[in-house]
Amino acid sequence: MTRARSNGKPSKLKPPRDAQRTRLALMRAAEQLFAARGVDAVSLREVSETAGQRNNSAVLYHFKSREGLIDAILNRHADPIQARYVAQLDLLQAQGKLELRTILDVLVRPLVAKLDDADGGPEFVSISAQLTVNPTMPLFLRPAASSTPGAMRMAEAIIPLTSIPGELLMMHQERFSNVLYSSIVAFGRLSAENPAPAFRELFISDLIDTIHSILTAPPSPRTQALLEEASQG
Repeated sequence: MTRARSNGKPSKLKPPRDAQRTRLALMRAAEQLFAARGVDAVSLREVSETAGQRNNSAVLYHFKSREGLIDAILNRHADPIQARYVAQLDLLQAQGKLELRTILDVLVRPLVAKLDDADGGPEFVSISAQLTVNPTMPLFLRPAASSTPGAMRMAEAIIPLTSIPGELLMMHQERFSNVLYSSIVAFGRLSAENPAPAFRELFISDLIDTIHSILTAPPSPRTQALLEEASQG
């Protein structure tokens, strides 16, 4: 929606509050349904009905498509996390402490903390985990995970510190995302039985160890030979 400025140029109007409330209601309904049953198993009409919308096309009106709705959900949760990433990475850089394990600690902790967010946090993690293996909407290609300033800043900090051959980079990106989010989903179940802070710290440290290994383990002789063979083919 636009209106003319005094200089004749159009300016954007903020969406009406009712529209903002409707969008949030739709996102919250979708989070619950997608986390419980899968991002591809729920109709957009059901999302509208669960959100209390009389118009069965409310999702399409506000988000244009299923992908648009999913991107809005990811952005809703990822935007504040990624703003924190940028601030913390800038601080680490100023302190000369941009080491891989330290960066991974910055990456992992706010995602684990989403399990405590009653406003859709566990659902966000579950949806993200689903998308890591989704054939049509892979997480690492969604804008929230690939092209926002926070995501790009994190990638710029991590990639130079890895030992991944360029030919394997995409494979490792997908594996990285899957291990990260699926592990947090699993921990959410485990922590229900053991909510002790020490158990959470153990999980975080072990998850960082695992991701660190994914990013730094050199190719085996067999994999290296296959890489060389592929490059010649």
